[in-house]
Amino acid sequence: MQKEIAKIDKNSQEELIIQLTNFKGYDLIDLRLWTKPLPSEEGAKSKPTKKGVTLKACLIPELMEALRKADKAYKEAKAKIN
Repeated sequence: MQKEIAKIDKNSQEELIIQLTNFKGYDLIDLRLWTKPLPSEEGAKSKPTKKGVTLKACLIPELMEALRKADKAYKEAKAKIN
């Protein structure tokens, strides 16, 4: 099983791809940076890099909670600056 869930452009050369995968019977979530092909590389596809993290899918709720906390902390810090 390999199912792409989301793509987030990081910049003009990289994107974060989030996938559900399976390895040796374990359901996993993979958050990985992929390099985009150059405009001159017509027909080329994005390629995964070593930059990323793979977690057991059962940890998705904990990851979501951590991201909610990060979002809240970011918004609070930004509000103090403004």
